[in-house]
Amino acid sequence: MDPNRVLDIVLDAYECFPENTYYHDIIFTFKKEAIPHLLGLKFSNYQKITDCNTTCAPTDILKCLEEKGMTPISLFRITANLIKANAFKVEDIWTHLSPSDSDLEKAFSEKYTTATTLFKRNYEKRLNASDEQKKKDKEAELQNIATVEGQLICN
Repeated sequence: MDPNRVLDIVLDAYECFPENTYYHDIIFTFKKEAIPHLLGLKFSNYQKITDCNTTCAPTDILKCLEEKGMTPISLFRITANLIKANAFKVEDIWTHLSPSDSDLEKAFSEKYTTATTLFKRNYEKRLNASDEQKKKDKEAELQNIATVEGQLICN
């Protein structure tokens, strides 16, 4: 059997039981360069099918991510465990992760601009509104905040 395929199977098994560190003994018998490469392929396979355009409440984020086919938490856990065990460095897997740094900066600036605009608009409304209108606006603002937070986390 191909060693990379065997390592892939071992990583799949480790993903089912990320708390079991006995897998490290098996994984360390393979080439060190192959470990982050195969993990990177696993990440990239999930990232190809990921599309979380819906808004989800902050309490339902994990459920939203799983429903949308996003990378499972267990893959992040085994990656973190292997980094902690010095199987490889963060830099070795960084190139396999997405979005890229420039995409992250662009998305952050867009979300920041949107959030700042919403805040300014709501702040100006509240300054000029009556007491009854302030109560209504506060309820609407809380709803907007939940929506924006859900969008920020999902996107």
